[in-house]
Amino acid sequence: VPLHFRWNLEQMVAGCQRAQVPLVLVAPVTNLLDCPPFKFAFAPHQSPQQRAQFSEYWEQATQNTGEAENQASAGQALASALEIDPHHAGALFLLGRRQYASGDYAHAKRTLQAARDADVCPLRAPTAISAVIHEVAQNADLPLVGADRLFSDASEHGIVGDQWLVDHIHPSLEGHQLLAEAIAEKCVQEGLIQPGLFPPWQTTLRGTAAVDPGTRQKNTLGVGRVRGWQASLTAVSWPSRCGWLKELRRSTGDGAVHCPAGNPPHDGLAIYVTCSANRGSSGKPEGPLRLDGC
Repeated sequence: VPLHFRWNLEQMVAGCQRAQVPLVLVAPVTNLLDCPPFKFAFAPHQSPQQRAQFSEYWEQATQNTGEAENQASAGQALASALEIDPHHAGALFLLGRRQYASGDYAHAKRTLQAARDADVCPLRAPTAISAVIHEVAQNADLPLVGADRLFSDASEHGIVGDQWLVDHIHPSLEGHQLLAEAIAEKCVQEGLIQPGLFPPWQTTLRGTAAVDPGTRQKNTLGVGRVRGWQASLTAVSWPSRCGWLKELRRSTGDGAVHCPAGNPPHDGLAIYVTCSANRGSSGKPEGPLRLDGC
């Protein structure tokens, strides 16, 4: 995947440069703290006996919650599971959450990054993808906005979570504002825009107060739909639907999960979207583009 991504990105960069189109690359941000891996699997080299043993430890690690004695037992079971499969995305995420809860933020960040990178369904850009973006920007001498670093610096303990993002990758209104300001400042630094032609965004009213009520209401509804979509994916993709996620969040102090097993949220499941347009006699699209979704 990183090789294909590099080729595609380099082709886009080359096309923009041939057309003399100014270009700024952005290294994406991902939700490390509050988004569990979308999918995980046994390592292919594991024997049936190892898988059975891992499953036993996994059950203990996710079920023994509540009292301190049970928490200690769950921690031991998790450590034993990771000895069998040190790259298991679910176990790494659970370990990272435990490290975060204990105040070991440096190790928590590294572990949560490893959990993201081990996700079998990599809907969050892994380290290898971010590295490609940085390398392409450097090789092509292009300005780069590191959204990953930007949001980390603005997050508590340097670990990005729901504070700035509405799901696994998409920023909230405040997150979009933070990113937009960084991109605007980069464009000014590179001479791509002249700040004197526009109101100085550095001195204008920022935050939610600058958003009119109608826009904020639409955003709130949109966030609800996105969270419903994310919860439904989590419910389907993880074992026993939401049962494990419930135990995980109970054991790490996140409270109840609004995704009861067997009844995942279904509001706004805009999963399948296609683009279509009226086509003329030449077969080429004519008129406005239309989005058709469920």
